[in-house]
Amino acid sequence: MINHNPMQKHYLQAQLYDAHHNQNLEDLPFWMQWAEEQDGDILELGCGTGRVLRHLAATPKTVYGIDFDAQMLAYLKTQLPSTLRKNVHLMQADFTAFHLEKRFKLILLPCNTLSTLTANAQRKALTCVRQHLSKDGIFVVSMPNPAVLAKLPEKGEPALEGTFTHPESGEPVQVSSNWACIGKTAIFYWHYDHLLENGRVMRTTLSTKHYLQSLGEIEGIYDQAGLIIIDRYGDYDRMPYSPKAPYLILSAKI
Repeated sequence: MINHNPMQKHYLQAQLYDAHHNQNLEDLPFWMQWAEEQDGDILELGCGTGRVLRHLAATPKTVYGIDFDAQMLAYLKTQLPSTLRKNVHLMQADFTAFHLEKRFKLILLPCNTLSTLTANAQRKALTCVRQHLSKDGIFVVSMPNPAVLAKLPEKGEPALEGTFTHPESGEPVQVSSNWACIGKTAIFYWHYDHLLENGRVMRTTLSTKHYLQSLGEIEGIYDQAGLIIIDRYGDYDRMPYSPKAPYLILSAKI
């Protein structure tokens, strides 16, 4: 049996999360295009292990990243090439209650994070965004389409997503996922089965809870925070939003 202390276990979870989600490249051109269109420094909220931030850091821009999870940030630091570290400023903080002595022309909240917050936490986060957005700045957020989430069946049967190589052992990790809708939430589970040489399987399960809201409720929170929505996209090709689109992507200004 392999025993890990809680901090080490959390760090290993960050490794698995990173290796899995780094296979998702669909949205990267979208975020990079925003970085090219806007001048000045970039702030990414909920940067995690840096799936998006590492690409932003390869631009000439200075990138600031905020995340509450210390182990996610610790792993991100190990993945940043030394040539890019001078362009990156990381901060462990709650992005519903942070303060930086500067404003940004571009603030990003990728990776379906906004809908993991309660309505009250969303309001606080967007208020912080407004306080850190320059007058000509843009705030861009992506999340699962709330209309699609609202129509999910009560339970989703486990489905195999694929495999990736374990970042330490080099052995395969098989990924499966499922979901459960409970009240006004949809909880998604990812099961990482580390296939060990001796035939054993070590499973790690991570979960994410999304709160079910209507588009109108989300727009109301933007209005309360003093943010004006400019565009509503349904995918990363900037197609207009529709109730059947895979995502809800909003750009907003002061």
